[in-house]
Amino acid sequence: MSDRKEFLVTLLSQSKEPRTGTELAHYFQVTRQVIVKDIAVLRAKGHPIVATPQGYYYAKARAMESSRDVFYRVMTIRHRPEDTEMELLTLVDAGITVVDVSVDHPIYGEFVANLMFSSRRDVQNFTDRLNHENVPLLLTLAGGVHRHTLVAKSEAIILAAFEQLRALGFELMEDS
Repeated sequence: MSDRKEFLVTLLSQSKEPRTGTELAHYFQVTRQVIVKDIAVLRAKGHPIVATPQGYYYAKARAMESSRDVFYRVMTIRHRPEDTEMELLTLVDAGITVVDVSVDHPIYGEFVANLMFSSRRDVQNFTDRLNHENVPLLLTLAGGVHRHTLVAKSEAIILAAFEQLRALGFELMEDS
């Protein structure tokens, strides 16, 4: 493994925040494409590097840091694309981290995208990027039905957020 790749693993595994491809490229004085290729090679070798809208992080480091005293829950919900920001803000305002989003496609199967949203700023950056890039949300592939993996300090926090979403008119499916 090259010195750059070894140091990239060290940097990501010790970082408390995700690092963007642009930030890493600047740090290593290479192009962003070189970083993307390095990360692909590292993933192929088994390194648990995860890409999110906020940047790359090393999953084992993040998992060890957050494994104490947390509650996980998968929420299945249906809503219109224009209600996405309200959904996400309701969750993060309640103290929940939205880990990912997934949808089922009848031909391709499950699509999963890592999010790791835990603040209003994360949600705002995401919605700004959606508006700027003009790309469809994954939920549009499945008639608005999608799932989020949620993490909070207690089940009560998640259940209270579910009630708030229902009060706002969101349709939560049976397993939520």
